[in-house]
Amino acid sequence: MSDELTGLQSNFVYEYVVDFNGTRACERAGYEGNDNVLAVQASVNLRIPKIREAIRDILRTRVMTSEEVLSRTSDIARMDLTPYLIKRRNKHYINIESIKADGLGHLIKEISYDARGNQVVKFDDRQGALRDIGKHLGTFTDRIEHSGPGGTPIPTIQRVVIELKPNESVANRE
Repeated sequence: MSDELTGLQSNFVYEYVVDFNGTRACERAGYEGNDNVLAVQASVNLRIPKIREAIRDILRTRVMTSEEVLSRTSDIARMDLTPYLIKRRNKHYINIESIKADGLGHLIKEISYDARGNQVVKFDDRQGALRDIGKHLGTFTDRIEHSGPGGTPIPTIQRVVIELKPNESVANRE
């Protein structure tokens, strides 16, 4: 971040990227005043080029690259839960800790519990991931085929040239 920022401005930048609420960012950063004063200060801060640039610098580090997106999508498409299954008393369970230890926690979409207290683990959509990768690679493309009645070919439009005499309209020719 730029060395030109004051301590309050620097605090504002870090607080602003938490929730993008300028008034609350000013409050958490240490500015004083009521909500109206803080809102005005936030507006002033967000117009300062060096503050805007510092915010952009932080956001650049948080954005996923296209390679990272493709890698994560590939992880979902290749997901094989077999090594993480544990069998106890004729029931299969997912070893979530092993999934996390292997750096694959991002594959888990949701963890909840049913009415009996059993853990329910949901994972991202493998078929959707495969479809997305296929589209990215050009394997799957949307194609629309047109046909006439009963599947017959659509007739070709023929170009008709009408020669008009001076002061004659098309309506008069019909």
